[in-house]
Parts: sequence; C-alpha cells; structure tokens
Amino acid sequence: MLFTVLLVEEQKRGVGRWLKSHRPRLEKCRTLDIPWRLIRAPCGAKGPDWKRIERLAGRHKARLLCAEKVVLPSNSAVQFLSLYGLERIMAAKAICHVLQGEQTPQTVGVIDPTGRCLSAVEILLERAGCVMVHTHRPERYEWFARQMLEQKGAPVVLCQNPDMMACCRAVLLGGACPDWQQWVPRDCVVFSAVEKPEPFAGKVLHSFRPGCGPELLSQIPEGVSPGLLCAGLYELAARRELARLEPEGCVWEGQKTAVENLGKISLL
Repeated sequence: MLFTVLLVEEQKRGVGRWLKSHRPRLEKCRTLDIPWRLIRAPCGAKGPDWKRIERLAGRHKARLLCAEKVVLPSNSAVQFLSLYGLERIMAAKAICHVLQGEQTPQTVGVIDPTGRCLSAVEILLERAGCVMVHTHRPERYEWFARQMLEQKGAPVVLCQNPDMMACCRAVLLGGACPDWQQWVPRDCVVFSAVEKPEPFAGKVLHSFRPGCGPELLSQIPEGVSPGLLCAGLYELAARRELARLEPEGCVWEGQKTAVENLGKISLL
C-alpha cells in the first residue's frame, strides 16, 4: 500500500454499541488501480482513539493524509503529510481562467521555495506574458527557463529581491514560505496552494479542489475528500493524468465558490 488516509468522523450515537463503533477501523481501498488504506476513526467526546490510529497506520503513522482541520494531540506519534503538487496545478489553471478576461498579457508571480512548481509555471505561460519566480532552488529553474523561452517564447525570470515582483497582478503561492508576504505586491491577488495562509491585505484564494467526473467519484469511498485523495494519487502514486482535471472550486473571502465565478476578479 502506497499511502494511508485518515478520516475522522463524528460519532453517530445509537448506531451499534458505543465501544464497538468508537474503535477506529482499517479499510483496504483501490482507486484508479492504486491500492491504498483508509482509517475511519469515530470522534467521541474525548476525541478519536489516537493510540489505535497509530497502530493501524503502522509505517505510515508519520505520513498520514488527513483533512487540515483535524488537530493532533501534542504527545501523538502520528503526523500528517502536506501535499501541494496537484493543488499548485489547480491554482495555476484558476489563474489562467481569470487571465482569459484580461485584454492585455499580465505578469504573474510564483513563490516556489523548494523549486517544485515547474509544471504550474508551464501552465501559467499559456496565458501570462511573463512569470516572475522567487525560489530558494534557482538551479532547478535554469534549464527550465531556457526551455520555455525556446518553446513558448515566454520569459521566466528569477527574482533576487521583492521589488522585482512589483509588476505582478497575480501570485501563485506554491508552498509554505514564512516570508511570502514581503514578496507579494499589496494590490495583487494571491492564489494559494497552501490551505489558509496567513492574513494578507489583498485578496487570497485557497483550497482549490479538482472537478472529478462520475467514474472517478464512484471509486472514492464515502466521506473521503476527492481533492485529498487525488493529491495522494498524483504525488505518491504518480498518477500524473490527474493533472488534466480542471479546478472546480476554491475558497474566496471565507466562502466556497465555483471557479467559473472567478471571472468577476479583475487583475487591473
């Protein structure tokens, strides 16, 4: 099994005996021909049984996939794995959706601390006139920038200081970066692959979710987030075809919204 998903569910009282229904249980699942494991953990008054979750998770206990809203106890050996790969793609496609409404090519910024946003940058170059990148791994972009200039005629510029990104009308936050705000112009729109980034004076969109067709949804167990599972399949099982999915929605100003409504955003 390549990965394990933890699903913490609100305890349904009156269904079976309390002690039996309160125990986390392990299910073996398969999606897109990829086997994976699901731990269903009922949450009672004292919270889920973390000790049993740890035992069921086995070697995956330090890299469980789980919804961000679940809070771990301080003394638990369980740890959650954060995956940004597919959400970067969805965020980049959402930016392109907004750029469709712009009459002139816009400059887009990308904050990529670990140098892992190359696929997202390539998507952005389909609509953006130029992409400005802040990264701690510039060596990963050197060959890529030359390739994009030759193939698409569009420049990828590595930024040495925040002033170089002042021309950006939209910025993709592609990973956790403590100083990301100093690289973002105050009047631009941030499309974040990181769920619930720190407060920012401008517009911030986050929690981009892919649109999954009926065939894929039929392979996802009840209660499991399609976005979370697809992220695991994309990064941990190399199902790269999931990058062809289109973003369905995101969170904008604290409310879930459909990507089709993002056309209301003006980058000018």
